[in-house]
Amino acid sequence: MKNRFFDKRDGFKNSGFTLLELMIAITIFGFLMLYVSQLMRSEIRLYNNASKQNDLDHNARSAMMHILDEMRLVPNKTYSYGDKPRDSTTKKGYNSGVYIYSSTSTNYCLINENPPIDPLTGKPSPPDGTVIFFDKQNHKLWYRDGYRNDHLISDQIKSLILTQDEIRPRLVKIVLIAEDTSINRTYELVSYMRLY
Repeated sequence: MKNRFFDKRDGFKNSGFTLLELMIAITIFGFLMLYVSQLMRSEIRLYNNASKQNDLDHNARSAMMHILDEMRLVPNKTYSYGDKPRDSTTKKGYNSGVYIYSSTSTNYCLINENPPIDPLTGKPSPPDGTVIFFDKQNHKLWYRDGYRNDHLISDQIKSLILTQDEIRPRLVKIVLIAEDTSINRTYELVSYMRLY
């Protein structure tokens, strides 16, 4: 035996570990590694959830800022309930939103909260001149440039609701709700804009 040798004074002496000692040490080390891996996994999950929450907040704020910026840039705005009301409770139809009325140029929709859906493509088809429109089916807010190219503003928007104040008709309330179903979080922003 390599691990044991005979000494005349003390008899046999051990110079290594027994198999039982090694098995106990490996078991303790395994439990420690399992605990550390569980701790790391929970920390990574918390980090990912916080990161997704931050992205959701950013998307909602970015969408609201785009809407408010477009409304601030243009004078002579008014709110319209859209074409042919289809909802008896909200009295809103397709193409409801904020419109620009100008005496020198043609009128156009600045923010369309409910564009009609093209039956052939299944995509929203807002009227010509629309700058910002909301795609309810895909939860996306789009910006349309002067060349009719659509650019994504945000892709986590659950709803965009514009309502005109009954007491002060020149005031529009904007409610934007962003949602991330993977972390079960919603983020709601409310803002008011004066139409002048």
